Amino acid sequence: MRISTVIFSLAYALGVTSAASINYPFFAPAPATIEECPGGAQYVLKIDYVNLNPNPPLKGQTLTIDAKGFLSEAVVEGATIDLVV
Repeated sequence: MRISTVIFSLAYALGVTSAASINYPFFAPAPATIEECPGGAQYVLKIDYVNLNPNPPLKGQTLTIDAKGFLSEAVVEGATIDLVV
């Protein structure tokens, strides 16, 4: 399993939007909310925790994403990622 597939799955499994509510207690605090897309059971990465800094993300500034989760498949060395925010 390539890390690009894992992160691609993550990108589709999670959507970052500006909102005032929190749908899951382990996701980013308001004002940014991260939500799982339907079909999350099919993804190889189960997200337990996500933190954005700054929150909300600001145009022109570095965005740091800290996350913790569980991979159900191995990731091969040298794999790459694509991340959409």
